[in-house]
Amino acid sequence: MSYLVTIPCLAVVCLMVEKLDLRRSTFVLFALLLITAFAAMQWFQPGVDVLIASCLTMALANLCAWFLNTYSTEDAVAQNAIDSSKGRVHRFCSRLSHDYAVSPRDSVFAISLIKSGEYQALNDKLNSMTPAERQGFFANLNYGSVSERALQEIINSHPESVDVHILMGHVKLCLAKRLGLQPGATLNEPVAQAMAQAFKHFNTALRLNPEDPEALCGLLMAKGFAGLSSEHLCSSLSLLLKHDPGHLHGVIAAARFMVLTPSQANEYVSVVEAAVDGRCDATVAIARIITHIECLRFVDSTPAVGAGNGQIIADLYQQLRCYQKESDSLGSWQKGIANNVIAYVLQLFGDKEELKQYLEKIEGSVSPYPWQSNTVSTDTVTE
Repeated sequence: MSYLVTIPCLAVVCLMVEKLDLRRSTFVLFALLLITAFAAMQWFQPGVDVLIASCLTMALANLCAWFLNTYSTEDAVAQNAIDSSKGRVHRFCSRLSHDYAVSPRDSVFAISLIKSGEYQALNDKLNSMTPAERQGFFANLNYGSVSERALQEIINSHPESVDVHILMGHVKLCLAKRLGLQPGATLNEPVAQAMAQAFKHFNTALRLNPEDPEALCGLLMAKGFAGLSSEHLCSSLSLLLKHDPGHLHGVIAAARFMVLTPSQANEYVSVVEAAVDGRCDATVAIARIITHIECLRFVDSTPAVGAGNGQIIADLYQQLRCYQKESDSLGSWQKGIANNVIAYVLQLFGDKEELKQYLEKIEGSVSPYPWQSNTVSTDTVTE
């Protein structure tokens, strides 16, 4: 019997690897094709059953490697976070496009639905989500794995869909990042084209629904990466929190671009406070925690008490208590990203006892603060 009979088996394995969006699929495919070629040329005689077993074994190994890379165990998370000999907690969700996500597992379904063009199933799933779940979906999705061609076909068939325009806006924004986009940097032609498309789709979504929080958040992020002025960012952040005072994804994303100096930190907190207007004190507490992290000067992961830092640390713990008191107003995803930010700052302080409590609350990998701490003066952020 010719060993070429194993090619259908290889094709099935390849299709399954692609269907499951597994990593290293190219390696698996070429390794198995090489085995088949060697057998067909009679370089060795292992038998068809051995080749089939090799196919399935390598596919299983690939699946296990993907699973382990995606979902680290809670014990490993705690060990990495607490063991000071390993430095700071590792950067989280590095494969995710915008670096603010907590766990990608609740968004993976969309990748296959988009690829197969199943708009109705995707639309039904998104419509069944609460605002908090929808926020988590758009924050967690790995846009680098979304088929741009398939998504464009859905847009062509359903141009009235707000969600698909938001998805395409993020896909284009992530394309610009892969091409070298940096906040405020001069844009070369490919990056500028990708950014123009991102703005186009976010603005189209807002024309269809001017109050959609995820379209507003996407536009805010695009403005930040394009280097627009703080006035533009403040306006977008204010409008976003007006429609969704619990939108922590937008709050954290805005801080990346807005909190660069103590005066900007104060302006940022003022915008959040005014927009939230008492409707979600947990959001204000997290915004204050973010600004205090940015205004800390630390060495070897331990903030230096003195030169104003002691007051910042004391106020930060006060805001932490406020968050704990008001966190019931948040959805599970918002709590997840807030707990990750808090776990990061507690690790900076070396507060292992309280850190353990937050590690127990976190689902998925421990996240460090979503960007490098800015170098700013240690002047205290005003109340």
